[in-house]
Amino acid sequence: MRNTLKIHLSSLPYFIYSNYFWICTINAILVCFFGAKQYVISILYPIVLYVFAIQLFVQKKREGSNLFDLLIIFILLSDVVSWVVNSYPHQDMLVFKHIMGPVSYMFAYYIGKKQTNYLSNQIFEKALLPTFLTSIVGIYCFFFPPKWYYMAMSNGEYSSLEALRLHSIFSSPYQLAYMCCLLLGYIFSQQFQNRFKIDKRHVCYILIFIFTLLFCMMRAPMVGTIIFF
Repeated sequence: MRNTLKIHLSSLPYFIYSNYFWICTINAILVCFFGAKQYVISILYPIVLYVFAIQLFVQKKREGSNLFDLLIIFILLSDVVSWVVNSYPHQDMLVFKHIMGPVSYMFAYYIGKKQTNYLSNQIFEKALLPTFLTSIVGIYCFFFPPKWYYMAMSNGEYSSLEALRLHSIFSSPYQLAYMCCLLLGYIFSQQFQNRFKIDKRHVCYILIFIFTLLFCMMRAPMVGTIIFF
């Protein structure tokens, strides 16, 4: 068990995987201030997911399938059938982007299933600080918006409805809203397991994340947070 733990902790794919939101934050800063493209997330991270999933598959024995496994397999098969049956402009490029996008992120389900609870929780623990910091920046910019705040949007237009939502340094509110939702669920889970012992750090996170979530104005993460609670 200890040897397996050392292998995971020392591996570069695991390091990148568990520091996902730090990478998102750094990438957003580069995009916001230097106009850099999102190559870090769109190219590096999918490759890491595939490599890490293969590592776990090789290191661990096969387990029985469940309903969610079958659902993932069904979605993947439906993708392949769609690529074979249909024909449309720029098909090769769109298929490649799909493999490097949604398909790669589906492998995160397999990674989460194969890891121990401790290793799975690390991605949430390491996301707390960057999410907190970007939330603080987002709250300030929402009420006192600087020029770059609007220009950070995907289309760079002031008239965009997305610009009316809190999005911090990101190009849309999606990244921050869904991360706040997941982290609130994680904190609720930790508090429940610890018999609701007061953790001042968690209380601070909860207040800021809920405030951020409200001004991101996205219904699905709000409903998800209520379900978590």
